[in-house]
Amino acid sequence: MPTERFVTAGDVRARLLEEGQGEPVLLVHGAAAWAENWALALPALAAAGYRAIAVDLPGFGQSGRARAPGYFDAPDAYYVRFLREIMAALDLERAHLVGHSMGGAIAAVAAGAMPARFQSLALVAPGAFGTSVPLSFRLSSLRIATLFARLAPTALVRTSVQSCFFDPTCVPDWFYAHAFRYARAGGAAEFTRVMHYGVTLRGVRPLLRDHWEDRIRGIRVPTLVAWGRQDAIVPVAQLEDVRARLPHAQVVLFDRAGHLVQIERAPEFNEALVAFLHSCRSSSTTTATRSPAHSR
Repeated sequence: MPTERFVTAGDVRARLLEEGQGEPVLLVHGAAAWAENWALALPALAAAGYRAIAVDLPGFGQSGRARAPGYFDAPDAYYVRFLREIMAALDLERAHLVGHSMGGAIAAVAAGAMPARFQSLALVAPGAFGTSVPLSFRLSSLRIATLFARLAPTALVRTSVQSCFFDPTCVPDWFYAHAFRYARAGGAAEFTRVMHYGVTLRGVRPLLRDHWEDRIRGIRVPTLVAWGRQDAIVPVAQLEDVRARLPHAQVVLFDRAGHLVQIERAPEFNEALVAFLHSCRSSSTTTATRSPAHSR
């Protein structure tokens, strides 16, 4: 079972779930989500010899809300600072970084901004590489959506959760319970604030993505991209946008899987992620053994 703890990251009291010992793996959820999105990955990573750390982003789950954050503002994006402060609070010099959906965008920007801090990068159905987003997300960018989220935070929870699965009957009961709980706690309203910041009725704001284009293209750490073929939130067609920026990335696609592939296809996803992390660990050990400069 994971251990729950709270740390201070800047002006936010942030919640973490941790399980296992070994090389740290920092897991970042997407918009309108929470640390338990990685509930089935945590024990698998721990069993494979890693220290798995899933964080609630500010305003989501049980983490406090940030004051007027510039989520992806260049040159020092708030989300990058937040991850840097989380790592400082945990005394982590380096970690493997995993991000899902918007968390994939956060992970890519962080890896581009702090390349020395991450041993590898895994992007799971990453957002913001393409410009298109679902209509529901675009509508959530309107100011009135924040008012609606405050007045009726759970109105669309069940529909939203089911849209993230290829087969809605695969949604665990515990996942629904967390979704309702964290929507009421402020996650629904925070989602609309993030959407207003990064999305218009036409899609992702190009200027935000353009700010980080060069740094993301400069990522050289081993990279895994995982995607459900039936993803209705971030369609797998956007994989070409990812490949254009990260041509060295290893790609794994999962059949009969929607957006939350780490839940819907947990055994296969965990197997692929662990195999990737093991390959990174093996290659770094080989490099350290063969390189006299590094061994000094």
